Amino acid sequence: MPSVRLKYFDAKGRAEPVRFMFALDGVDYEDIRYSQEEFAKVKATMPFGQVPVLEVDDITVPHSKAIYTFVAAQHGFLPADNLGRAHVDVVIETISDTDFDSTKWFFEQVPEKKEELMKHLKDVTFPKMKENLEKILSENNEGKAWFVGDKLSLADVITFSMLHDGLAMFTGKEPGSCSLSDYPLLEGFVARFKALPKIATYLEKRPNTPY
Repeated sequence: MPSVRLKYFDAKGRAEPVRFMFALDGVDYEDIRYSQEEFAKVKATMPFGQVPVLEVDDITVPHSKAIYTFVAAQHGFLPADNLGRAHVDVVIETISDTDFDSTKWFFEQVPEKKEELMKHLKDVTFPKMKENLEKILSENNEGKAWFVGDKLSLADVITFSMLHDGLAMFTGKEPGSCSLSDYPLLEGFVARFKALPKIATYLEKRPNTPY
């Protein structure tokens, strides 16, 4: 068996989709979560001086999206055909469209401006994302299964991570507590994914760390 190590800060963040895929495929791995102080001591040993980093034996993969794709390909979470993979990318890019607004909010230091940016996220950015995801999901199996084809894929993993954990972080709530009642297909999707036995077990046992 290969030696697998996932290195990240002491948080869920962008590494959580990898942990979901590992849980689903039963991968035994070392989950190394650095505090800021610990990371300062190993920063120089990391590619580009940053995390996340995935190490599989002598292979090192940096950058979140590269890690997602590598793990998805290795563990069967990408469709076999190019069109299916393109559909996965469409879902992921629909979520990535929120990055500009959410990054502005994250780094803003002026309280009044930060509050305005949060209002825009809640009133415009996230509703638009959810509306688009609802539409995409409705176009596959009437929205009653997964986002692409008949098999769970990276698109589902990324979407669940955002809807279950990401939205909660931005609104200051507990993971899974953000209402999706206006988006019934997404609400059903989150419930289906969360009910997967290996995901349910992982969520129950995972460390209670910040997003």
